[in-house]
Amino acid sequence: MSALYHQHIMDHFNNPRLQGRLDHADFIKESANPLCGDSVIISGQIKEGILADVRFESVGCILVQSAASILCERVRGASCDQIIALTENDLLESMHIALGPNRKQCVILPLKAIQEGIKAFY
Repeated sequence: MSALYHQHIMDHFNNPRLQGRLDHADFIKESANPLCGDSVIISGQIKEGILADVRFESVGCILVQSAASILCERVRGASCDQIIALTENDLLESMHIALGPNRKQCVILPLKAIQEGIKAFY
């Protein structure tokens, strides 16, 4: 197996956390990369400025699916301000792997979706 898909990534791919769609979501936001076909949909519930619950649905490569799982696990219970302040590098560090520019695009799709969804809510 390539070092690109090491154990941390494969664990989130094979055992995704917080996968699915929330009933009664305050926002549902999709982010997609038409060049490769990856897409992710993030749904979230916000209570008093906190992302109380979050779920994802994704189609695409191992990286986009794992990144969505890792991100949702990381931001559940965080303040919306903290989530909006997250950078691409913050998420890339959570992946625990080095990626080239093309593969980074896979990883940042979930971050774009959740930040755009929170912004749309407010």
